[in-house]
Amino acid sequence: MPRRSSQRAVPFAAAALLAACAASDPMQPVRDAYSAGDYPQAQQLAEAVVAEGGGDVHVWQLEQGMCELAVQRPDPALTAWRAARDRLDSLQGRDTLESVASWLTDETALDYEGAAYEHTMVRAMLAVAELAAPDRMFGDDAIAYANQVGEVQSRLIDELTKMRDELGGKSLVPPDAPFKFVAFGSLIVAMIREADPTTVDEARFQIGRALELEPGNDWLQQEAERLRSGRFAAPGKGVVNVLGMVGRGPFKVADQVEATRQAFQLAEIIIAIQNRTVPQISIRGLPIDRLSFHQDNPDALRVSIDGQVVGDTVTVTDVEEVARREHEATKDARVARALVRRIIKVATTEASRAVVRQARNEDQKGRNTEGELLDVGIAVLGSLWQATEVADLRCWSLLPARCQALRVELDPGVHTLTVAPLRGGRPSGPATTMQVRVNGNRPSYVVALAPTDHTPVPLLSRAAVEAAGIDADLHRPEPSQESP
Repeated sequence: MPRRSSQRAVPFAAAALLAACAASDPMQPVRDAYSAGDYPQAQQLAEAVVAEGGGDVHVWQLEQGMCELAVQRPDPALTAWRAARDRLDSLQGRDTLESVASWLTDETALDYEGAAYEHTMVRAMLAVAELAAPDRMFGDDAIAYANQVGEVQSRLIDELTKMRDELGGKSLVPPDAPFKFVAFGSLIVAMIREADPTTVDEARFQIGRALELEPGNDWLQQEAERLRSGRFAAPGKGVVNVLGMVGRGPFKVADQVEATRQAFQLAEIIIAIQNRTVPQISIRGLPIDRLSFHQDNPDALRVSIDGQVVGDTVTVTDVEEVARREHEATKDARVARALVRRIIKVATTEASRAVVRQARNEDQKGRNTEGELLDVGIAVLGSLWQATEVADLRCWSLLPARCQALRVELDPGVHTLTVAPLRGGRPSGPATTMQVRVNGNRPSYVVALAPTDHTPVPLLSRAAVEAAGIDADLHRPEPSQESP
């Protein structure tokens, strides 16, 4: 009989052995190169990782897009982000029971469906890349992407906070959770629409919407007042909009937590749906992720025109804060899933041990040594099974930490624009210079990426020009040796 119990315990042993340690992150060398300012190396490495494919390729494409933008290649960035967006959209709608299908291992066994802020920000970055891409005349695609920013975020937050029949009328996230909404999409639409007298009303509406989402933003208040007055620019002036993609967004690190009462209640509901009982287990040391933030992000960008400082970029959307609030709001749901996995693993282990013990009791001859060893072995495997679970650390880590902007009115013609990262109100890294052409009848856009406070700032603009004696290669502007 012990031999039979051995056979009946095989499925459990196989399940335990399926829980493998997490593979190393292939994107880490990309992040290291990007953070060091070696943007060409980061782009090449990211391209190679994406080419290898795999279930997480859409996560790598999010990172690849930032690397492509950093080497002044907006079209490949658009391609990467569109593919990532489409895959993320296709993964939305996973129900509670499907999520628990990862109980044999952990959440890394599932395709990464992305946080709501990542779904939102990929639209914002698509709009930014459209404004920097050549041969785009009217900004229609940029407007479409920017309009989706608020729509997508609202829809996903509604999904998180809605009452679910499968959870006994509860929601995954409390309906009153203090999410922070992204105002940057509304600003982009307002910037594009304000130049056309036939669409200025939409510009006023969008800047008002941005101000509703960021009521304490003095710069947005000034922009709203200017638009209400009906003034696009001073007579004879053109406009340059500098869009600053500042810093690197939050990244995930492993953490261990104790289940809260809310998480335990949610886990009980999920377990009940599967017709299981909740065994007595330890609710401490549950592996989940937490957000961490870079300490060498710039505060802002200083912008100079023709050698004169004209201002610093202003934060319109603090992506770190958007992510932090969402991550905190969804913590109980993540802890509940970790608790469900532990409950199922403990229950499965104990059920397998019960099979062995029953067989030992049925052994009439007392030859139960094999059963005793198998019982001990299953207990050890059960402990290992739980120990191999890891937190899901996948995320869009190269996403800018802050989306900033500055609007400058200038005489039409060619101007020298210089941008440098700021930390503590002082330039902290090398400045980058670009020649831009300013038109009197439509705005120009310059996209500036500043991943750290000490690395070069790549600049992109379809308004970049070549003039006699000036190297204004759009694809690789050289860092200036001067501080603004």
